[in-house]
Amino acid sequence: MDNNTINLLLIGFGPHAQRIYYPICAKEGKEHNFSLVYGVDLETKRKDIERYLATNHDSSLEMHYVSDKHKTRKELPLKTKNKLDEIVEKFSIKGVIISTEPKAHMSYAKWALRKGISILMDKPISAYPGLSTDLNVSAKILKDYQELLSLYQKEKRERKRILFSLMAQRRYHPAFHKVRALIEEVFKRTNCPVTSIQSFHSDGQWRLPSEIVDIDYHSYNEGFGKCCHTGYHPLDIVPWLLEAAESPKKKINNVDVFTNFSRPNDFLKQLDFKDYRKIFPDFDKQNKYQEKELEKLYRNYGEVDAFSSFAFKHDKSTITLGSINLVHNGFSQRGWLNVGARSLYKNNGRVRHESHFIEQGPFQAISYISYQAKEVDPKKRTGIYNTGGEYH
Repeated sequence: MDNNTINLLLIGFGPHAQRIYYPICAKEGKEHNFSLVYGVDLETKRKDIERYLATNHDSSLEMHYVSDKHKTRKELPLKTKNKLDEIVEKFSIKGVIISTEPKAHMSYAKWALRKGISILMDKPISAYPGLSTDLNVSAKILKDYQELLSLYQKEKRERKRILFSLMAQRRYHPAFHKVRALIEEVFKRTNCPVTSIQSFHSDGQWRLPSEIVDIDYHSYNEGFGKCCHTGYHPLDIVPWLLEAAESPKKKINNVDVFTNFSRPNDFLKQLDFKDYRKIFPDFDKQNKYQEKELEKLYRNYGEVDAFSSFAFKHDKSTITLGSINLVHNGFSQRGWLNVGARSLYKNNGRVRHESHFIEQGPFQAISYISYQAKEVDPKKRTGIYNTGGEYH
């Protein structure tokens, strides 16, 4: 083993890791001097992961599988901790990618920090059942952030090069860098902050009534939804853009927020069983639950869509008016009842569309519009800048 190579541990080998982390490590690792040497996931995912690795001609990656009970723990069981410690020592692990479901983030992040290992972790920091329906539960997110920040700062004092980064990839997108640079340029010349911003994001993913109950991936059935999933990115990128045009007297230090949600029971009224039967003649053959049954099951489910209005302020003065509108139930290319072997991440008719409209007083207007209907063809790479292409 090359002592100069940075060895990485991947915890969580689901659809996102299979689409992003694993291919990047396999393709770019040698050039940039890093290597994915070990993986960890749930025992119930063993067959899926072994099939994926075999398909990608890499049965050599060592894996460790843990009990499904790990999904909800805030501390790792001693047996698992000891195993991970053993992997770190044996393979000289310097960095860990945490790509589990959000409920397991805290336990793995705290373990890695205490070991002095750098972390790249998927968003959000943490999530709990009932997150968007119970204020006492939602307050735990702030406590988790403060706990991880304290641990990180402690380790940083002893290990200057340790890094803890959350996967907020839009901050690294060239288009957003251009937008931020334009905002900064006008601010330097005029001292005018961003005065209004409107952001919209749609998954374009059509999830049918029984799937809302049965599908755990990007779940609604555990009391959190769009805001914890793809909605995280606009919620992150808007304040990041506003920071490009701040001065001491115009620095945002508080914000008023007003939000409306639509939840699965609202979704069931937007398209009821009568509508589904008209669209899909075989709907009753595939559907597992009756409407009254779903109404009870959906009662404390997470949000499907979320529309929020913001007043970003310096003390009592409003600096920026904004809206962040987040849609899961948006235009989709799905036209079939049965998902079959399709990946819900991208291949079930999903059409991501996104826009940002920014005004900087009387001096500048910026419009960012992106419509993505398909992945890049890795061989042909044709049409990637056309409407619906990966880089539109």
